[in-house]
Amino acid sequence: MKLSSSDPRLVFRVADNKIRLPAYANQSINAVALEAHSGTITVTNTEGKVLATVPYTVAPAKQFSQGASLNYNPFGNTASLNYSISGVSTSPLDPTWSLSVGMGLDLATPSVSSGTINLSVRW
Repeated sequence: MKLSSSDPRLVFRVADNKIRLPAYANQSINAVALEAHSGTITVTNTEGKVLATVPYTVAPAKQFSQGASLNYNPFGNTASLNYSISGVSTSPLDPTWSLSVGMGLDLATPSVSSGTINLSVRW
């Protein structure tokens, strides 16, 4: 069998895009998407007959990750609320940043008892 993509930005990681399929066995196929795009994958047999054509879409990479947390301490009757956002690197060698903000609440009085801002960079 042979695999081909309608777009050169999808690269299969097999020699000459040819795959040998043994009977009754699963076969994994790896590909690398070089950037976001859409296209079709065509599967042909050794005679060149098209067995299947399948559309695909590679979504753009995320630029940010976000998170939120709400914590409650029943022994101290306090709560805290936190929000964080961080950049998503495209390479393990790229530095990444993260920013978080939070506030602590005293539920007995109801008032804000503390606040935090955290900025970090990892490399």
